[in-house]
Amino acid sequence: MIGSLGACSAPPAPNATAELLAGSLADLDLASVPLAGSDAATASAELAESLKPLESIPRTVTLASVTEDEGSDAPKTATAVYNTVWDVDASDTDWTYQTQATLELDDETKTWAVRYSPSMAVPGLESGQYVAKRNSPAKRGEILGNNAQTLVTDRPVLRIGINKEAIGETEWEDSATKLAKVLEIDAEPYAERVAASGPRAFVQAITLRDDADRTVTDQQLKAIPGVLAQPDTQPLAPSRSFARAILGSVGEATAEIVADSKGSVASGDRVGLSGLQKAYQDELAGTRGYSINIYNQDKAEVSTLVTREAVDGKDLKTTLDRNLQELAESLIADSDSDAALVAVRPSDGAILAAAAGPTDNAQNTALLGKYAPGSTFKVITALAMLRSGDT
Repeated sequence: MIGSLGACSAPPAPNATAELLAGSLADLDLASVPLAGSDAATASAELAESLKPLESIPRTVTLASVTEDEGSDAPKTATAVYNTVWDVDASDTDWTYQTQATLELDDETKTWAVRYSPSMAVPGLESGQYVAKRNSPAKRGEILGNNAQTLVTDRPVLRIGINKEAIGETEWEDSATKLAKVLEIDAEPYAERVAASGPRAFVQAITLRDDADRTVTDQQLKAIPGVLAQPDTQPLAPSRSFARAILGSVGEATAEIVADSKGSVASGDRVGLSGLQKAYQDELAGTRGYSINIYNQDKAEVSTLVTREAVDGKDLKTTLDRNLQELAESLIADSDSDAALVAVRPSDGAILAAAAGPTDNAQNTALLGKYAPGSTFKVITALAMLRSGDT
């Protein structure tokens, strides 16, 4: 009688295997999961390769439900549903979706095994495909001055360097040295950088404003084999020296900036490196958009899983007056010692100009320098005397 009851006992529930699969999908390691008709090592390697382009994005996988399918007698099956959440960027909007996995019961061992499919990890993903993220840049905000004058906006530049693919290996060092001389940069480090880069690399030497004040001519560049001048735009002030210490600069993010950004800045992004551009980086930069897509082995897009539109940065308003700032800089450009000139509108305290001189004085002494008030304070003491009745 006891043996008869044992033979009729209910099969185990699929919950334990379903929970085990959730953790394995999060780790992309199926070694501990019983698979039906698939090799765990092969399946793990395929999943890891398919999601490798997204490996730096944090994600969680949780079991939402598991239900034994009705009428599935040979073999008995169950359906597990999983919630996956990817923390794609610094915003509060995550990429979320649900996937399903089919489990089947082995009648002999009375254990549940998983029918492997890449779509367990990402909806619609098939063998031989991979998932990758494609970014779309946001337009950086401008820096405005008094009466909405445009101070910093995208202006044309040339990104100049050596295109190693266009010349032979024996010409790399000579061309790099000649280009460094024309650009007036240190030749040895640049030539070493060119030599260390890949044989098809474009090794940028400098970015120059492409305007009437550019002193390096097209003829000089064309005369050097392998030189490439790529047209581009970059957020710039009206001139190289215009309120430079205050407005700051924009350039490619360093490895340290990328690491400290917690995912909001990627390698190759342009960010504020100093001044107002750095202080108001988040407001000016906006939020880049992205799409996450499935690609085949030929790198052709198969489908789009999620899209987020870019949010352009906001303009930053200042009280600097372009004409007054240029005048202030011209007045102390040739001073014999460090000098500063600040023009303040008395009615509201707005700073209309803040210049530091001479021209090669890179310090923001106009706003950061600390000086005794000297004779400028005599105006205040004289006013106090007059108001107290002295003549």
